Amino acid sequence: SAEQTPEPSPFPLLLIGGALCNDAQMAADATPGNFHTLGDPTEGALLVAAARFGLWKNQLETSLPRLVELPFDSERKRMTTVHQLAADSTAAARLAKADLADYPYLAFTKGSVDGLLEIADRIWVDGRVELLTSAQRDRIQAANDRLAQKGMRVLGLAFQPRHSLETNGAGEPLEQNLIFTGLFGMIDPPRAEVQAAVATCKNAGIRPVMITGDHPLTALHIAQELGIDTTGQVLTGQVL
Repeated sequence: SAEQTPEPSPFPLLLIGGALCNDAQMAADATPGNFHTLGDPTEGALLVAAARFGLWKNQLETSLPRLVELPFDSERKRMTTVHQLAADSTAAARLAKADLADYPYLAFTKGSVDGLLEIADRIWVDGRVELLTSAQRDRIQAANDRLAQKGMRVLGLAFQPRHSLETNGAGEPLEQNLIFTGLFGMIDPPRAEVQAAVATCKNAGIRPVMITGDHPLTALHIAQELGIDTTGQVLTGQVL
């Protein structure tokens, strides 16, 4: 349901980026004031998180219309969208305070935290940009692992103010030299009947195997919850 008087968010750029670098939509229910999401449930959760703080995707797209998209793929494990940056937008006001007001475009990249750390060289801290140090990288990785070990699906977000829309690597290549912004952690619990189904299979002599695109630590937590894991080992696609 819609929040009538949302509390101000300490993470506006994170929430704005999560809502805009996103292909899900929010639609109104028959009951006034209630909404539901359409599209990928993970992306829908990001829209709900932003909306709870008064940042509605349809309103954000008015002041930050999407102009370019690099879709998600399983190799990069991220997606990027580039937006026109209106001078009167909330994002522009935040960037102006960090001396980043002279950019007509703003790119958001959403995806695996590990992958984002490989292409980010700065970090957004309390409304300003700092160099991304090894200590900060370790802190981000530790936070990612801590959330994943709790069975959460974790996504990271980074942004890049841009002077141009070129995506051919001339001057301002996309998905390079990004400013890491933050992490989202969300619960994606297995259905209640899965644990019983796994037990039935094991009792029948069938060995269940789980294949997932989640972080290895997230996968391990869920497998242990369901009674699938017996060794504590996770085999990644890269290893295969």
